[in-house]
Amino acid sequence: MKSIIFPFFTHEQVAQCGSASIYFMSYEQTLANLWKLLFQGIELLEENPLGSGAASGSLVEMDRELIGDMLCLDKAVLQPYYATGSRLFALHYLNLLSLVMLEFSRFAEDMILLNSLVPNPLNIPKEHIATSSIMPHKRNLVTMETIRANSSKASGLSFIAQSIYKGLPYGYNLDFQGINDALIDSLDAVQKTLDVVKDFVKGLTINENAIRKYIEDKPCWSSDLVEYIALKSGKPAREVYMVLSKLFNDCKAIDSDCISNALSHFDFSFDTISSIIKNKPIEANIEKLLEEAQERLENDKDNVVKTSLSVEKCISKLLSSSQ
Repeated sequence: MKSIIFPFFTHEQVAQCGSASIYFMSYEQTLANLWKLLFQGIELLEENPLGSGAASGSLVEMDRELIGDMLCLDKAVLQPYYATGSRLFALHYLNLLSLVMLEFSRFAEDMILLNSLVPNPLNIPKEHIATSSIMPHKRNLVTMETIRANSSKASGLSFIAQSIYKGLPYGYNLDFQGINDALIDSLDAVQKTLDVVKDFVKGLTINENAIRKYIEDKPCWSSDLVEYIALKSGKPAREVYMVLSKLFNDCKAIDSDCISNALSHFDFSFDTISSIIKNKPIEANIEKLLEEAQERLENDKDNVVKTSLSVEKCISKLLSSSQ
């Protein structure tokens, strides 16, 4: 996707153009950061509440070393009132899961809008498309629509849990079971969405010709042109900006003729400006960024394997002790 020019938006209008790799890597960066936060939260799940009693502790002496080894729990003594009266771990994950779903929802919305703005911009796996019950010409991105709905569900579950929590005095209350239900439902929604997104992206390709035709009459290169001329000529960027701005303002509409006139004023063509875009510093670093993303992914996989092995070891100890 490095060679495919792709539109980037601000204020829901085409702002700049660049490699399609930049678009998809932005989501990789987002999800990598969210994964980091999710993984850090494991420390909360490892807190050992046993021996806390109802609120202020138990008379039973606990072998925390043994219990910690068997249950993969921390061996430190936990404040008992916190252990029974807090559901911070559940709220933490509900909030993070809702953030994950928000990002997936934005991706889904991007796919839907791009498919609406540009004629046939994406080659979408047929399993993710459905027609209308009454209009046979329709090709609706139904799985992306369900992702938006599930994102709203995850946000709602997080809000429900916080609403339950905020009105409770400190200490255990049966209301906590509602928070547990919300967490389980949220995990289910995220898992289903992950399956859909993975399958969608795996089969997705971009129709380069359709995208190129779409951006030909959109000056997504204006800021790049200003910077390029300023860097090459030594003129102040604002001065170049004002010249280009006047050229656009003099047009009745920013269409193909207007854009051709603006480019020819600086002795540029669409192909020339495309070449400038492809040679921006970020474009030169795409391979490096992809390598770093792959390295992050491998490190995350290693962490998952290590955690899984640790849990399996604890389970093995627990089962052997019960025999």
